[in-house]
Parts: sequence; structure tokens; C-alpha cells
Amino acid sequence: MSDCSQPYSYCVYSNETLNTKEYRPGATTGIPTFSAASGPFTSYAVRRWDFLSVEYEWTTKEDAGHMRVPICYGSPYITAMYSGMKPRLSKPPGPALLLVNGTDVAARGTDPLTITTSALNWTLATNYNQNWVFYTQNEVQWTCTMEGCTAEESDLVVRAAHNPSERHFLYRSAYATGAELEVVVDDDDAAIHFRWEVQGEGQLAMFALPHHRQILSHATRIDPALSVHTGLAGKISAVIGSDWYMSEGLSELGESFWDGGATIDADKAQAIIAQLQVDKPTEVIANQDPYTFGKRIARLARLALIAKELGEEGYAMDVARLMEQSLSIALGFGDQATNEDPLVYETRYGGVCSLKGIENPGEPWAPGGAQDFGNGIYNDHHYHWGYWIYAVAAVADIDPAWLAGDPELKKVVLALVRDIANPSSEDPFFTPFRYKDWFVGHSWASGLQAIADGANQESISEAINAYYGVALLGVALNDAHMRDVGRVLMASEMRAAHTYWQVMPRDTALYPLEFAQLGLAAQLFADKATYAVFFPCPGTTACTYGINVIPVTPVSAELLRPDWVRATYDYYASANFDGLNQWIAFLIADHAMIDQPAAWNETLAYEGPYDGGVSLSNIMHFVATQST
Repeated sequence: MSDCSQPYSYCVYSNETLNTKEYRPGATTGIPTFSAASGPFTSYAVRRWDFLSVEYEWTTKEDAGHMRVPICYGSPYITAMYSGMKPRLSKPPGPALLLVNGTDVAARGTDPLTITTSALNWTLATNYNQNWVFYTQNEVQWTCTMEGCTAEESDLVVRAAHNPSERHFLYRSAYATGAELEVVVDDDDAAIHFRWEVQGEGQLAMFALPHHRQILSHATRIDPALSVHTGLAGKISAVIGSDWYMSEGLSELGESFWDGGATIDADKAQAIIAQLQVDKPTEVIANQDPYTFGKRIARLARLALIAKELGEEGYAMDVARLMEQSLSIALGFGDQATNEDPLVYETRYGGVCSLKGIENPGEPWAPGGAQDFGNGIYNDHHYHWGYWIYAVAAVADIDPAWLAGDPELKKVVLALVRDIANPSSEDPFFTPFRYKDWFVGHSWASGLQAIADGANQESISEAINAYYGVALLGVALNDAHMRDVGRVLMASEMRAAHTYWQVMPRDTALYPLEFAQLGLAAQLFADKATYAVFFPCPGTTACTYGINVIPVTPVSAELLRPDWVRATYDYYASANFDGLNQWIAFLIADHAMIDQPAAWNETLAYEGPYDGGVSLSNIMHFVATQST
């Protein structure tokens, strides 16, 4: 481990008492300030955005022009487009500006340096190599002092790179200002196309992340000479060209999409049927908060679907009818006396939130902590509504008339889908793909609150469950578009799980060994990875792994790759489960991927207690459908 205050270093902080670790890449250097020769900027605005970029515009009181900065994922440069003003570049706070293109500006004192170049090279006074190079298409005259440089002409595009290679000069002229995303599903494959909007001359260079490289077309041109080692994605190289063509495999449809498709031994089937009777619900579930209700209603969905699969049609319908009552009340229909936390449409950001969450958003909006796990500030909606959507899909499969016969009820259900997986930019009520980040490949669970380490997501498995539910509801409603939207979102989330969350313990391609040996990045932030959870858990490993297995459904077999389970199971199983017996169910499901007979025996010995979304019937079914 090195000094985390320096670039290209890392720190792994450990809390031995809590058994948590945090991997944080080295700090970035200060970034030079872009401004105008006439003075500082006085206002800014977001001009445009798309799924892969956002463009800002800054203006001054003195100039009629502006500076626009397109911030595009994957760009090897900072790009500033000046119109009607001369660029002014100021050094970062802290380190002194020593050299400009090899000339010691510090030694010149107040005597400015005049230099004409298309590659303005700064060397800063630090104890590690730190250079900033500012590229222009043609040679430009600059006047430089110890504080920075000012261009002697306006209407320039300035592109800055930190510690660049020679290849940065080669690709300096073409730059992305935005992008279009296109996804086309053909059977069980999704063709994903990033079409970068390009200005300037020459060929565009944009960095690709590891999961992109896995699915990019074989015809893609990669320039390994333009590479950089990143803190959370390892070594990445540039894709050359304005079009990225990727092909993502999707989960196959059919009965296996609902139940795993495996034949269950007769004796195990009988044991599961017997346990179904033990687990059979008898009371309507009250909506206390969206997450708790969601897990509890999804638990019933698993019972109903397992019963249907095993030929217990009467049981399946009984549970479905109980679910219909519970869901109808929670969705705002029928007797609302027992609905403790109604859903409301929030108009500022356009989404479905819980009433308690809206009334108690937490700091900085109101005193105290956020209620409903932050639902009112758009935290974790895909987790919450994912459970609800999965449950509705189960009912729609077992009793199609329930949803088909009530257009108003269906409209509210579809509002939940639109809240987390709306594919249309033309929808006036819901933003498209609220949580999905199409470049990083996974969703961000954090909502509106400002977080020092940036956006984050903890439970990748619950994100997968959300999009699995969307796909299943599409199947149940015979809506091929909804089905395929869900499958594409689920597939990209699954790939991210396998690439960035599930770590082979000795694989240091992304994380240093002391972090990789844990086998799991339990949380990903914009600038760090952690082996921790957001809730109190004295046996942290039991929870870090468990929260990234929950909930157990047929698609969990796709998430829990046997090679990864085989490499990490012993470490997971050695966790301290004292007082955490409700998390053992997820360990058993994990074990089933590599040793089904042993896991089956563990289900027979497991006496609970159970997490709110877990039933022994479901764990038995999952284990019985594995073939190890």
C-alpha cells in the first residue's frame, strides 16, 4: 500500500473490529482551472445531456461568448470549447507551476513567457510525475506566468490531458460532444450501439471499460498505446472510431425463466410440497414501508410460483388471491385503512415515492434520518419496486384476470415500472432509465443526497432482481417490449456483477491483492470500493455476501457463477453468523452452486429465523433445481 494522497497509488483501510475494508484509489491531482482572459465566469448552465454525456456552458459578464465543456464518459481529455472569448488556464491550487514546455517560469519572476505551440506542456512542483498538456488543433500563442497561461486568440478548442502519452497528441483533434444509445433485441441477443457525436478532425479515441471489451465487436479497433491505469477499472485502452458495436447475450425465455427449468427429484419435490404447507400465508400483508412490504410480498410470489410448478394449482391460486388483496391495498385501491404508507407521485423529479419517505426525507431537507430507506429522495427505488413488480408478475401469471380486468390498477403497476425502467424519452411523467448507467454497465442506487464519494450501489443482486421482475411482468402481460427492456437491463447488470462485484481472490486486474482476496466488492462508489454494508452487522462477511445474493430466485443461478462460488465459499462460510441466522439461507443458496447434496442437507437442518423475504420452501426449491 502506498500514500493514498498521491495519484496512481491506493489505500486499503481496515476496521478489524467490524471486519470491513475500503479500497480507495489514490487522490487525483488538482485540475487546472479553465476561465476567460477577461475574468472569471459568473454563471453556468447545463445545455444538454444524454445517456453517456452532459454539456455545461459558462459565461462572463464581460464577454458575449461562452465556454462549453462536453463531459463524455471515456474521454481521454478535458475538452473546453471557447466561443467569443480567449482561454485562460490557471494552475491547480497547491503545487507551483515550474516549467512550461521546458522553460522555468518560476525563475522568470514577473517576466511572462510567450510561447507558440499546439501542445502547451506544464510541469508542476510535486514529488511525483505530474504534467498537464493542453492541445489545440493548430499552433497558438500563449502568454504564461507562474499562475498559468492566457491564449492570444479566441474561438479555440482546448483539450487537456494529465500525464499524457505521445498518442494523446495524435488523437487531439477529434472530440465527442455527446452520444446516442441504440439497443436492438433479436431473440436472445441485444445489439448495443454507442454512436458518439464527433467534432473536429481525424479519428476519435475514447476509453473502454473492462465489461465493454468483453462484448465489443471483434472488428473494433483498439489502440493499446493509448492506455491508462485507473483506480477501479484496471488498465483501460482506447477504442478508435465514433461507433461502438456491442453484443450482449440475454437470458433465454420459456419456463426456465420462471422456475429454473430443472427437473426436481420426486422425494425432494414431496419435501418441498410439505414445506409449502408449513409456509402457507393466511393474512393480508400490510404496507409498512416499500422495502419491507416488497420483500414480504415477493416471498409469497415465490411460494405461489413454486406451487404452480409442482402442480399444486389450488395452493398457487390461494396465495395469489391473498397477494391480490395485499397488492391492491398497497397500490391505493380498496380499504386504505390498513395502508400505512401510501404511494404518491412526486412532481419535481417525476417519480413514485412513499408518503412517509416524502414527509421524512432526512438531512439536509429536514431534521433526522430519511425514512423508508430514503425512498422519498429516490434512494433504492429499483430495489423497492423491483420486489413489487416481481410479485405482480407472479400474480399476473397465475391469475391473469386480476390485472387485465382493472385498467386503473394496471396503470399504477406500470407507473412503478416506468419509475425504474422507463425506456422512453418522450414520457412526460418519468425520466428514462432512472438508475441505469449505460456506460459503467450497472445501476446507481443512491438518490438525491450528496455523497462525498459519489453515487453508489450496494446490492447488485437486488438490482438484478428489479430488472428480472420487469422482464417477467412483460412475459406475463405478453408485452414483448417490456420483456426485452427488462432482459437487457438485467443482462448488463449481471455482467457488471461478474466484472466489478464478484472478484476472484487472486485476480488483481481491478483491485489490489489485499482487497481482491476478500472475493467481493460489496459496495461500489464513484471513487472507491468497499467491503462493508450500510446497516449494522457485527459479522460483516455474513452480510456483505448475503446482501449481494438476496433475494434467491431462479435467476440467482445465473448470478452465482460456480467458479466464483468455488473460490470464495470457504471464506463466506467461515463468517461469524452469531445473531445473524437469518442470513444463513443465502449461504445455503450459494453452496448449492458447487455442492447441491450438501446444501440440500443444510436446508433440512435449517430452522431459521428467516429474513422477511425468505421462506424455507424457496431455499429448498432453489437447491433442488441445481445440478451440482
